[in-house]
Amino acid sequence: MQDVFRLDLEKVADRLCQQARDDRIRITLHGHQKMIEEEISYEVLRRSIAPVPSIEHYPEHQRGPCCLVYGYSSDERFLHIVCTTTLENTLDKILAEDSAEIQG
Repeated sequence: MQDVFRLDLEKVADRLCQQARDDRIRITLHGHQKMIEEEISYEVLRRSIAPVPSIEHYPEHQRGPCCLVYGYSSDERFLHIVCTTTLENTLDKILAEDSAEIQG
């Protein structure tokens, strides 16, 4: 069972990276508001996802399958980025936050 989950996780990570490299990211209104609050630009977001990300996958989430992506900005900020995993052609970015703000 764990091998199947790992394979799914690898596929999700690969797809998210490709979508970011291809500039196929859709940002929700709430996500955009958080990016403004956190001073995270679209380009910083895209570049932090494009390399192979470290992710936590939540295929059974109550609001739909999603994942938490950990990435670094060019100025070394550690970012948490929540993405849906159900869209084949577009990465739907729901939220991006500077993890220093989260940890307080």
